[in-house]
Amino acid sequence: PPRSTPLYSSAASDVYKRQILFNITSAQDRVYWVVWELDIDYKHVGFVINNFDESYDKNNKPNFNMAFSEFVHSDDLSSGNYEMVAWSTDRSALTAIMDNGYTLDDTLSSSNILFNDVVKLIGSSSGYTLSRYLPSNFDENTQSEWATSFQMNVKDPKTYAVEWMKMMKKSSEKPKTASFGQILMGREPGISHYVFTTASSYDEMMKGFEVNFSSKSFIEFVSKVVDIREVVSTKTYKHLKFWMGN
Repeated sequence: PPRSTPLYSSAASDVYKRQILFNITSAQDRVYWVVWELDIDYKHVGFVINNFDESYDKNNKPNFNMAFSEFVHSDDLSSGNYEMVAWSTDRSALTAIMDNGYTLDDTLSSSNILFNDVVKLIGSSSGYTLSRYLPSNFDENTQSEWATSFQMNVKDPKTYAVEWMKMMKKSSEKPKTASFGQILMGREPGISHYVFTTASSYDEMMKGFEVNFSSKSFIEFVSKVVDIREVVSTKTYKHLKFWMGN
């Protein structure tokens, strides 16, 4: 799952600016995203990245960001082995991706990359964040190399978001960034929401999970949400390339 630079009021104090941001995002502060799951022969990955480079440049750095990632682990055997995601706080920018020609099909076909020969589109989905954790020194242009997504079925998203933020605030080993969000289009059966965490390295990510999953705050969190959420699958990604928009 996808990130955004926190917006602070001009009247906010320096103390507030140094605090970690925990918030339930309002409609105007959400991060909207679109994901395409791809099946690509690893021999063609460099070729595909180069063609996305050209396509993104031709669109004069539009008002959304993109990332190309490799699945290192996935519980979902039906998923592809790579993923392309586009995200923005501007909902209209994501709508333009789907409605105004900036689509994966056009990007691939414009460079004569045939789906059957090089890239197969396995599926797509879209959604937005409901709550986020961002450190106060977060820089949108400094992206994390690793990420893990927990795909879930959540019966009471509001309660889950509140308890999740309480747990994150108490956690001693925080991820680089984290978000809880809703899947809207293209969701798999039994999956309605997700938690997306990032880290600078694989070791950092694994250490964080090891410390957090055995912590008192996480155990308390699970006891509060055990009846309202079910973790269906997990996916671990290694980001290979980012394209940052205007």
